[in-house]
Formats: sequence, C-alpha cells, structure tokens
Amino acid sequence: MKKLLILCLAGSILALVGCKTKVHAPINYSDIFGEQKTIPGGIAVQVPSCTDTSKKFESNSVMEAKQKIPYIFPEAKYFKCVGEGFYSYAMFWVPLQVGGTDSQCKKDQICVVHGDGSGWVAVKIGEDVLNKSKELAKTDFDGNDIEIDLSITNDTGKPIDIYVPASYIDGSDAYMANLTINKDAKNMKVKLGNVATDFAIKGNTTGVFIDNKKNEAELEKANKK
Repeated sequence: MKKLLILCLAGSILALVGCKTKVHAPINYSDIFGEQKTIPGGIAVQVPSCTDTSKKFESNSVMEAKQKIPYIFPEAKYFKCVGEGFYSYAMFWVPLQVGGTDSQCKKDQICVVHGDGSGWVAVKIGEDVLNKSKELAKTDFDGNDIEIDLSITNDTGKPIDIYVPASYIDGSDAYMANLTINKDAKNMKVKLGNVATDFAIKGNTTGVFIDNKKNEAELEKANKK
C-alpha cells in the first residue's frame, strides 16, 4: 500500500463547487527531512454528481472544477470523476512539494517541510494557492471549514520520538504529548485542529510535530557555534 500524505482543503476549493476537497500524494517520512522535491499528487473535489440528469454528459459541477482547479494549480491535469458511496469526486493530478524548508515552498504548491535549524515538521500552503482560492471562493472560510490531515509512513527503520503540540493522532486527541512513531508504522493519521488550520490558511508555516532527536541535534549544533 502506498504511503499517503492527505491534506483536506474543505474550504477554499470547497467554495468552488460546494463540497469537500482532498489532496493526496505518496510520501515517506525521510522525504520530509530531505532536499525539496516535487512529487506527483492528486486532488479529489467532491461534486454533487459526475454526470447530468441524462447520464450522458459531465455535470456542471465537474465542468466548473475542470476550469477552476487548473487556475489554482497551473499544472493540474483532470483524470476522471468517480463515485464513492453517496459521493462523487472529480479527480486531478497536481504537483506537490515535500522536503526543504518553508522559504523554499513554491507559491503555486502545497508543501510539507522541515524546520530550518530545528526538528519541526510543518505544512505551508503556497501564496498563489491561497490567493487564487480566496479569489474564487463564494464564501469566507476559516479553520472550521478546512481539514489538514497527514498520513505518515516511517521508512527510517527506527522508531521516532515526537512531540505533538495539539493534533489528533489516529483519531485520538494529542495535546502537548510525547509519542513514538513505531519503526514499521504505516499511514499514521495526524489531523491538525481548527486553530492550527486557520493559522495555515492565513499563509503561515504551521508546525505539526517535532522530531525530538533531530531537534536536539540541531540545538546541540547551534550551541557549538
């Protein structure tokens, strides 16, 4: 099973067609602390229906998504529309950025970055993505409208001790908690709370958790200077 990073932006792009949006990309934990790189990801926009009432043509909501998603993500490519239970999703391929620091996050991408001189793992939404989303939004949105979820697979071969300021880990509250990511952990779910999400959609780099060992190493390195 592929490792996935999932970012649910249920507000900005939601406002384009009225429903939830999911952004996902294959990712390994080690990639976050590596050099910046662009990886292929996907965006799935929830729509009322894939087809019109005749079932022969695309629905208006799919056509609207096909116009507006490439405006927000210039390299987006429409893939298909699929039904999942009671919901339908218009799916697109989009480039996402993993690794590097927040200053290296491209304006037209969503980024998962590491701290510059620290062990922080953080999320940053590119300036152009936010500005274009707000430009097209039909209503105002905040942290209550948007979900940012990470699904993390540990590919380091070692357990990772982390400090979580405030998030949901695999569906459970984690507040100022010291936790361990098992060495064989796959798809550990980390969901930001509303306050942190609201901070992110205002263009800020938003910390998700701290890798304790990497943070200690960076602090020790800084003290030696």
